[in-house]
Amino acid sequence: MGGDRGRAPAGARPLRASRRLVVPAAWALAVLLAGCGGGSSSDLYDAGATRSCLRDRPEYVGPLPADAGTVPTRTVLYVSGVRHDVAERTERVDLFFDGPADETLSQLQTPSLFFYSDVATARRRYRARVAHLDDSLRGMFGVARNVGILWQRSDVPQRLRSIVRGCLRP
Repeated sequence: MGGDRGRAPAGARPLRASRRLVVPAAWALAVLLAGCGGGSSSDLYDAGATRSCLRDRPEYVGPLPADAGTVPTRTVLYVSGVRHDVAERTERVDLFFDGPADETLSQLQTPSLFFYSDVATARRRYRARVAHLDDSLRGMFGVARNVGILWQRSDVPQRLRSIVRGCLRP
């Protein structure tokens, strides 16, 4: 009854040290890969939560303006409501950055966020949009989980890209 637990059963090969390391590593990799592209609803970004985050930013000054007649003295951000985009079959949030004439923002930056129902659709739409573009224009598009980002311009400053990406919320 109380056999030697340290020995392998008769006919079984003991694991070598290299296999002892490979098996747990393979299991860990399998668990990680199972989560990739899963697109569970808790992993998807939400248009309403993202919009709320953008509205909490210090740059936020209100809804989209009817016209931008005056040049602000600092970088400002306007955010639209969440709209259903029938053509894209998404929820959409439009942004409008404006800033002083001495910044690159003097030419208006107007990114749009398209919230797809799953990650695969967002990636497929992104690949379709950039497939025919040369490298200089690919910067106009981005994808993050289930969100397609249309930057409208390929030279959007990294600071603005960080604001937008930093506010993507589940």
